[in-house]
Amino acid sequence: MGNLGVDALMPTVPAFRPSVLDAKRRLWEGRERIRQRHLAGSPGIQVSRALTELIDGVVLDLYRSALEDLGESGPDGLEKDCTVVAHGGSGRQDLAPYSDVDLMLLHAPRAEERAGRLAERLMRDVFDAGLQLGQAVRTVDQACKLAREDATICTSLIESRRLAGSQSLFDGFVRRFRRDTTRRADALLKLICESRDDERRQYGETVYLLEPNVKRSLGGLRDLHFLRWVGFLKFETPEPDGLRLRGHLSNADYE
Repeated sequence: MGNLGVDALMPTVPAFRPSVLDAKRRLWEGRERIRQRHLAGSPGIQVSRALTELIDGVVLDLYRSALEDLGESGPDGLEKDCTVVAHGGSGRQDLAPYSDVDLMLLHAPRAEERAGRLAERLMRDVFDAGLQLGQAVRTVDQACKLAREDATICTSLIESRRLAGSQSLFDGFVRRFRRDTTRRADALLKLICESRDDERRQYGETVYLLEPNVKRSLGGLRDLHFLRWVGFLKFETPEPDGLRLRGHLSNADYE
């Protein structure tokens, strides 16, 4: 073999793209700034919003870089047939420091193959940047059909927010989703209630647990989310402010 050095025998490690390296740096620096704000007394709601804005910016830059590298940027590119939708905690804009990032790549039926390539690239880059990504690639029909059948998908999509791409495609999804959920509100509420009951039993029904799950146990964050889901399905708004103003939530319950 000759006089090969140790470095020559080591496996080659592929280098990250510059956009990914920049994303890793921005996430580290941004999280550190937000951590210092938290230590200085910044309230949780501000910390969550700042984290969401940081991660939104990183994801959007990776998305635009992917579009450019795939030759899909510009007026004739994929954005006219595709939109990036944040949902779940990402959609509510209340991410915890290391929450998963929930994204749906919504696309027109004619753009399925191109959207698949974009999703593959985006998922890899977001993961390499250091984020945990929950990603789905769907048409409007597919997203709404799955929401009718699955309580978890339905509740996640209630909290949908457009990040980039076609506004008209997103608006069409929102109209269709609202129409479908309104028509099936009672059946969907039954599914959601059953799912939440199962979750409470799994993570403990008593408030006296020594180590309750602050998200899923009885009285945890998931019950606040449950209020939002019921508000959306029954009264067309998930926001407690809107429910109070419309008389569906008393001042005492609101407080």
